[in-house]
Amino acid sequence: MSARLFFKSFLISVFFFSAPLHAESRLDWLQLDDMVLSHYELRSTADSPQRLTLKTKALDENLSGYRKVLGLIPSASVVAYSTTINTFTSEFTRAGEALELELWYYDSVKEEADQAIKWAEENDFDLVLTIGSSAAKYAYKNYQNGHLPVVTAAAKDPVLRGQMPDYESGSGTNIAYTSINVPIRTLNAYLTQLLPNLKNIAVLYDNTNDSAIETQVTPLVAFAETADYQILKLAVQSPDTVLTDLRAIMPEAIARMRKTDPELKSSLFLLTGSTSVYQEIRLVNALSDGLPVVALLPDVVREGDDSAVVSIGSTMAATVRLSSHYALQILRGVSAPGDLKVGFVSPPEIAISFRKARQIGLKIPFRFMEQASFIYDYEGHPVRINGQLVESRYQ
Repeated sequence: MSARLFFKSFLISVFFFSAPLHAESRLDWLQLDDMVLSHYELRSTADSPQRLTLKTKALDENLSGYRKVLGLIPSASVVAYSTTINTFTSEFTRAGEALELELWYYDSVKEEADQAIKWAEENDFDLVLTIGSSAAKYAYKNYQNGHLPVVTAAAKDPVLRGQMPDYESGSGTNIAYTSINVPIRTLNAYLTQLLPNLKNIAVLYDNTNDSAIETQVTPLVAFAETADYQILKLAVQSPDTVLTDLRAIMPEAIARMRKTDPELKSSLFLLTGSTSVYQEIRLVNALSDGLPVVALLPDVVREGDDSAVVSIGSTMAATVRLSSHYALQILRGVSAPGDLKVGFVSPPEIAISFRKARQIGLKIPFRFMEQASFIYDYEGHPVRINGQLVESRYQ
């Protein structure tokens, strides 16, 4: 049974709902892993279907008490937010801290988030965890210098979004920021090593994804003004039109790239963190005309043919571990949230599909292979995951 099905059956068998949950506010889409289900009690009630409590099962006599954390969830992002919650709770378990995590799904409604914050303050919570870029934006606009400390998780670059002045200083407020993005200069260094004579980068993104535009597209366009390559902005207009848009804009982009790179040896497609775009990786590959498709999320490099050839970024789990570390520092009194610099994974995690590389004739730099956290072989099977050799392949 999958974790998701297990979770749903667990809710049905253990929780006592007097009426069906409201479709817009329920949390049954969460895919909680075995660690969470074995170490945490799950509680919910029919009159608050937007809330779910995860609480360490048995309080060890050596533990001083529960760390009470409010998790603000703005929308249903199954993979990203499930990973965030699984990782955050796992890190607290490994750190020997008893955790009471109150998840509050506010459906991007400010008044609902306001109510959650007020409830947390009235019930003596210790910290707020914002989950996702829009939740971080909510805290920045509505809860700076609030009573409770805040740590952001699963959020895009706060400097590029205007929430932080730079990467070298803390916020000076009650908010500690983390980022899932790779700094543009770092990304440039890897891309130009992958294709030393780089001429064209065709950036694929969703025009409705403001955070991807602010933190990935716009900074790359600005950086390219002093670089030796050009940026082609390829926007799908909405998640509803992504298939039609990709079929129109990608062939046009290839024709434009041929003007400066006739043999298409020095051009690539770059997949941003726009979910509606990268989830269509099969179509993107089909329309790429053999050009490398490079992703900014390691998850888009995967087993089989429906994969980017390389990714340069950080996994959600890695960035959430940083958020967890920040939260523990704050809760233990080691650091004040306003003193913590923007946290991001450095160096970035590299993922490689040698199957895709062989299909398009791309040579992978040795540095990429040395650093890669995820490697898939010529058959498309995993041989290195999270930096660890998948030994069963060779036994």
